Amino acid sequence: MKKMFLWALPLLFCVACDNDDPAPDGPIHVEFTQVNQTDYAAAGNKFADKLFNHLAALPDNANGNVTVSPVSMQYLLAMVANGASDEARDEIRKALSMNDFTLDDINTHSSELIHKLPTEDAYVNLELANGAWTDKAFEPKTSFVDRLKASYDAEFGTLDFAQHTADAAAAINKWANDKTHGLIPKVSLDITNETQMVLANAVYFNGKWSNPFDKKDTRDAPFTNEDGTKATVHMMSSELTAPLYQADGLTAVELPYGKGYFSMMLVMPDEGRPIADFNSTFDWWELHQKMNSNVGMIVRLPRFTVINKWKQLVDACKAMGIERIFKEGGLSNLSDTPLAISQICQDIHTAVDESGTKAAAVSTASIDLASPGIIEPPIIEFNRPFLYIIRENTTGTILFMGKIAKL
Repeated sequence: MKKMFLWALPLLFCVACDNDDPAPDGPIHVEFTQVNQTDYAAAGNKFADKLFNHLAALPDNANGNVTVSPVSMQYLLAMVANGASDEARDEIRKALSMNDFTLDDINTHSSELIHKLPTEDAYVNLELANGAWTDKAFEPKTSFVDRLKASYDAEFGTLDFAQHTADAAAAINKWANDKTHGLIPKVSLDITNETQMVLANAVYFNGKWSNPFDKKDTRDAPFTNEDGTKATVHMMSSELTAPLYQADGLTAVELPYGKGYFSMMLVMPDEGRPIADFNSTFDWWELHQKMNSNVGMIVRLPRFTVINKWKQLVDACKAMGIERIFKEGGLSNLSDTPLAISQICQDIHTAVDESGTKAAAVSTASIDLASPGIIEPPIIEFNRPFLYIIRENTTGTILFMGKIAKL
């Protein structure tokens, strides 16, 4: 059977700290204010919860680390929706919790984020790019191409997948490497001589903590893993002012990047409470609204690096009600040729250190021809399993979501 691949790198958010980046002279003062979560971001964050909870509940992940980029999957599925049949598109909208949004609405909001987010913070370098390549013998529908160009600024090109497969793969890998500043030097999907189309969406995010941790304050310290075993970690430490919440069986801290338009929210259950208790019922936005805005504290956070390779997200999509794009006829607005998505994957890399965070996501989809009040500053030490998100604060959009259960 001849295969067609639709390949994407949607939203590779990389919060990085390189020597060439603009650096503030000392901590940046950030005034924390409550903002209204947009309806579109609220819908996307419901999808984030569904995706994360599905992966966190898998037996192999019970005591392990889980990181996913929900916004990456959201962009991937939104692009696929532009080529999906009406029925398949409705399934995608429902899975994304966007029943109240038409495809035009989704495309408009996607375009707005692409153009708005990179300009928000001088201390955060955010770059977004979209590309599309077709085999010289394959031509998608003009309407599909026009929508991706108009809403996602996608640049289309032609490659010879059939006769010069290695050169085509090298060109795509170079694009990924360039757009992510070397964080994704090679894509995980095998490009073959049967590849017909590649879609790519890349995001590079480079920011620094508003209050960097001083390396000289980092010490070896114990961390209790989810399974009860102990590990020695490099525990960073900083005295700072930030949003804090301590109630309802948890401790939550929000650490800003740059001028505060982006932040990492960390949640640690009280000692003795398993992190799984929070996976399926947690409301990040509600927690954000409960937090005391400016509390002096000492935060101790381990350096950590998490790499996840989600090689088969078709099951996750099906669990959320997406079925038709995996069957003949589900992509009728992409091509008149009967097509079906056979695989969806995501590769994640997240690293947190004293100066900031690096995170990258690569999402891929393959398409085949279808077969038929504190006096003393509290010490908040994350020395046992915790949840975290990286989010954009003016809309409330969750970029990355994860749990640290073992170090």
